[in-house]
Amino acid sequence: MFQCEKTGETTPDFLELLDETHRKADGTFIDGKSEEIYKKVTSRIEEEESHMCSGDNPESTGSCGLSVHAKNKIFAEVNFLCFFFCACCVFSP
Repeated sequence: MFQCEKTGETTPDFLELLDETHRKADGTFIDGKSEEIYKKVTSRIEEEESHMCSGDNPESTGSCGLSVHAKNKIFAEVNFLCFFFCACCVFSP
């Protein structure tokens, strides 16, 4: 079974994985799409965490932070939307 060394979670943090695997040695992203996804996901996570700190939320880890599962859900939603809209632009007649 996989276990993340940093968090101890059995599911990896997809945003962290993107950050570690889609950057060049100089710290820049390998392409614009990776950077766009990273920024959108980060923004959504920050937005959700700011809402959590102001009230009760079942996705909270108890410290005004989202669980890895909740972060990965946001990542999947953003990634799907980016893929869907890009595919529509490419494949539309």
